[in-house]
Amino acid sequence: MAETAPEPSMHSDEPLLEISTLITRPVIAIDGVKYQILSADELSVIEAVRFGRWGAKIKQLSESDEAEAEEEVDALIERASRTILVGVTDDVFERLSGQNKWAVVDFFSALLLRRATGVAEAMNRAAGVEDPIGASQSPSSSGSSAETQRRGCIERLKSWFGLT
Repeated sequence: MAETAPEPSMHSDEPLLEISTLITRPVIAIDGVKYQILSADELSVIEAVRFGRWGAKIKQLSESDEAEAEEEVDALIERASRTILVGVTDDVFERLSGQNKWAVVDFFSALLLRRATGVAEAMNRAAGVEDPIGASQSPSSSGSSAETQRRGCIERLKSWFGLT
């Protein structure tokens, strides 16, 4: 007889998902001066999709050897980093190197991924899945389709944000 996962208790005092309507912008330092950047929580659905598309396009173009692809990657990184760096003045932004701007985009992508992973973990808890997403299986385990699905979820989230 197959075991079934216990039904999650919808009457528990512990919330499955926590949402805050207060926006707290992350802070980064440029040349020792602190600046606020865009918070993942203040993105509209369209903006979140746009960032995902930019990330996917950057990943695709980065794999090309063509000069036009390099120019398009630079333009996308420029556009994305300018959008993210809401508290940075134009003169400070112009001093940033391409690598600096790329780091900002990578950092913001990681923030988006962390947020998406938190939602996915809440969904797992609601479905009664005990292991968090991306948890490694125990050495004595021979593997499972659930583990494969969790790994696939992380990879899918990473690809959405151009991190793979």
